[in-house]
Amino acid sequence: MNNRNDYQDIYEKLQAETDRPLPEKLRPAAIAELVDGAELQPKKRPIARYASLAAVLVFVVLASVVGRRFSDGAPRVQVPAEPNAAEVQDELSDEHLRGAASYAEIEQFFLEQQKEYEKSAAARDRQAIFSFGAKSAESSDGAAISDNMNGQIVTGATGGTSEESALGTAANADYGQTNTQVEAVDEADILKNDGKYLYIVRTKPDSGGKSADFVDIVDIQDPQAMQSVATVQSAFDTDGTTAAIQNLYLNGDTLTVISCVYAGTANDGESTAEIFYGNAQTTAAEVYDITDRTAPRLRFSYAVDGALLSSRMTDSTLLLMTNYQVPLYKNETDLKNACVPCYYAGSEKLRFPIQDVKLIEGAEDNGYLTVSLLDTEAGSPAPEVKAVLGGGSNVYCSADTLLVANTDTSKAVSDLGNGVVSFDSSKPATRLFAFDLLNGADYKGSARIEGTVLNQFSMDAHNGYYRIATTASDGSIITVLDESLETVGTLRGIAKGEQIYAVRFLGDTAYLVTFYRTDPLFIVDLSNPQKPEITGELKIPGFSNYLHPYSDTLLIGIGEDGTETGANGRLKISLFDVSDKQNPQEISKIVYDNADYSSSTAQSDHKAYLSFGSSGEFAVPVREYGYFSNTWRAYISVLTVEDGTLKIVANYIDASGGSNLDISRATYAGNTVFALSETRLTAFDKTTGEVLSAMDY
Repeated sequence: MNNRNDYQDIYEKLQAETDRPLPEKLRPAAIAELVDGAELQPKKRPIARYASLAAVLVFVVLASVVGRRFSDGAPRVQVPAEPNAAEVQDELSDEHLRGAASYAEIEQFFLEQQKEYEKSAAARDRQAIFSFGAKSAESSDGAAISDNMNGQIVTGATGGTSEESALGTAANADYGQTNTQVEAVDEADILKNDGKYLYIVRTKPDSGGKSADFVDIVDIQDPQAMQSVATVQSAFDTDGTTAAIQNLYLNGDTLTVISCVYAGTANDGESTAEIFYGNAQTTAAEVYDITDRTAPRLRFSYAVDGALLSSRMTDSTLLLMTNYQVPLYKNETDLKNACVPCYYAGSEKLRFPIQDVKLIEGAEDNGYLTVSLLDTEAGSPAPEVKAVLGGGSNVYCSADTLLVANTDTSKAVSDLGNGVVSFDSSKPATRLFAFDLLNGADYKGSARIEGTVLNQFSMDAHNGYYRIATTASDGSIITVLDESLETVGTLRGIAKGEQIYAVRFLGDTAYLVTFYRTDPLFIVDLSNPQKPEITGELKIPGFSNYLHPYSDTLLIGIGEDGTETGANGRLKISLFDVSDKQNPQEISKIVYDNADYSSSTAQSDHKAYLSFGSSGEFAVPVREYGYFSNTWRAYISVLTVEDGTLKIVANYIDASGGSNLDISRATYAGNTVFALSETRLTAFDKTTGEVLSAMDY
């Protein structure tokens, strides 16, 4: 039985907010007749239907004021049925998390957060400084993702070669692959390679002068005549939205493109409707069948509220993570609509199911970490989704474990009153979230850990334990936790006064680089999780930003050279012998000192490190800059290890001398080395160093 009083209350509230008569069809009797005759959608309870109807009524009045409506083709929000409170009782008692029995409970939670936000300068400043998320689509019609979900923009080149099947397995292929943290867990990148084609994320002005992102599929089978056979532009890149392609995955005949989608504002000529209160942001995955490389075919699209945090792919399963920031500055109605993230599958916009939304006990963050699992080989998206209040900044992922770390500043920022905010740099901590990936994405809980992490290599899972390295006020800390998120072992006070510059967990050993003026390389034995201990230490000038296992006993360090007084701004590649865990040694090094300064993208991005497979050769992009001469060049440097000594095999520089080219990636196929910069793809003969061809953008 419908309650006519509800309709009357809504009607009177709307009438009070406008000075013009409401349409006859909005009168309570007309609404009741409409609702009584409507069929319920299977995923909605009646209360959700009435709430959606009320939201539509409010929107109609607002549209009459600002003279602008949301897109008619936008998908409707589907609100999943809420479980009985008893169904979530077990989760409510978990010490790490708190489930919510209803959407209303979450709405009330954020209304309380809003009160604190409005009166607390500390809360606002904390959000401004430490928020990694972005505002997302809040309106009930989902206008941030319009009816472009099933569209595509694909341009095929004439004369291209059609592929009949997948191009072989990576394990036996003689071509470059993305350098990843965990074997068999792929990471998205701006360049992928299958030995016959390169798949490259590019940006260039379109015909209208707008900067547009696209994926270029380049045939490299004849390296002397490389050609683009197809380009793929995000279907979300329209007049109303901007899709910034971030990276991509390649799995056989499937190409997955990851984009950040920003919605703009609308202007009707008389007034500007700030429809999304700034730039609404979602993250989209577009999955293409590329059996025919010249004619990519969109298989399906999926999108989820929030800014892209990271992603991973195991076999054909995509793991997509975002940060969704709840807009506390909104009015009460809009805040309620926006307090739970949504996802977009096909033409539908669906709210995250209440049983998959977790509120961390004691959390003061107003951002969610969202996790979506998708089968990219499926014909349509059927995602498994989770949302955990707290957000994320760094991700570790293996085949069965997902760890997400986020900076926790709840005890670091204080409101001193009168608009004065104090920040204690010694108090930021890390909130670690854990998920079990063996059966979907089961949320296991969280833990608060002292100190802050450097990057994804600061975390690891091994033999039923989680290990995390953090920098704190009294030195670096290695914390070992069991799968219940309980701390079982701690090693603290490492290199007091220094910060972590590089970490690598390899089995029962952790390698840790800290730096102040010299570079201590610590070896930590983790074979006893309850008692981690330092077994060896090496102090040398400079530091390493990235550590890569070259063999069981040799470790590559990529960083900066220096003296006893500090770093000197020149790229250094070190070879460490770690066969004796009590006595590590730097047995060889190469310093790129042909210019005043030199560096490598591989120092900050491990995907820029290229391994040449079983040959033992590896490559990094190099950038050299002459401060006094104001000259610089960029090239690919290929190195190897011979008899315990690092040697440069070749430096590949194009005809321009590498000037004004900032090379970000290198890859290879057979005897050809490819260098990728923002504006050029260059092919080199690996043996002679000759430039075979180049493609400019």
